[in-house]
Amino acid sequence: MSPAHSTGAALVNWPGDVDISTAGTYYMAVRRLSPDNGDDSAKAGVNGSEKDDNTFNGEATSWQWSRGTDFDLGSLSANTQTIQIRRREDGFCVDRVMIADSWSKLPANGSTEVGPDESPKYKLGDFDKDGDVDVVDLARQMQFWLTDESSVDIAPADAPDGIVNLLDFAIIAKNCGTATTIPPLLASNPSPADSAIGISTTADLSWTADPDATLHDVYFGTSNPPPFIRNQPDITYEPDKLDVTTWYYWRIDEVGAYGTITGAVWSFKTTGAGPG
Repeated sequence: MSPAHSTGAALVNWPGDVDISTAGTYYMAVRRLSPDNGDDSAKAGVNGSEKDDNTFNGEATSWQWSRGTDFDLGSLSANTQTIQIRRREDGFCVDRVMIADSWSKLPANGSTEVGPDESPKYKLGDFDKDGDVDVVDLARQMQFWLTDESSVDIAPADAPDGIVNLLDFAIIAKNCGTATTIPPLLASNPSPADSAIGISTTADLSWTADPDATLHDVYFGTSNPPPFIRNQPDITYEPDKLDVTTWYYWRIDEVGAYGTITGAVWSFKTTGAGPG
């Protein structure tokens, strides 16, 4: 679940629930891409009820923000709300969603900005949003045992049944522990090893990638910082034949849904003689 701050804008972990801290009228923008341009669109809804007049058109061939044809999500009470998007055509792609209590806090239509940092993610059952499902959350659940308290009625997860019971306790037991959010990892384990000497002039470069990375930005050259070479999905890079007795510098930036994570600069020195 991701909180929507009533005093500012917040990105939603999409799709997911939004914790509204202050009741009021809220608005939504979507950072979307549509390869088919205006032929693709999507509709927004709240708590399973679609708003027929809230359509986000796919008029973009690059990632751009849209506020939709009706910016108003309606008046939301101060509790957990489920905001969803239904793609009307399969060409409508969603990168990020932003919820705010004012139009002015949302990106303008057509804006290509990335937006603010994503709101933190929490396990189901972390009622106090401290990053742990623990005895405090269990105590809150017990406080409303066998009642219809919606704030702790979390089971079944896709459609709570209106009573706090053993089904809800089972989710607390399952999720007991720390939050599931894991920060992105830097590229690691470079080959050739960092600061290695006597490296072959025909050496290939390889590294261990962040498991969630989808692409890798390769920087390589004889200067530090090294110049950008290319963006690629593979975790190996084969440079042209290298000069002898030369220091080379390289860096791998991991690219994923989280954005780009800048890696460390590694170096190695080639051998004094080329291959025989």
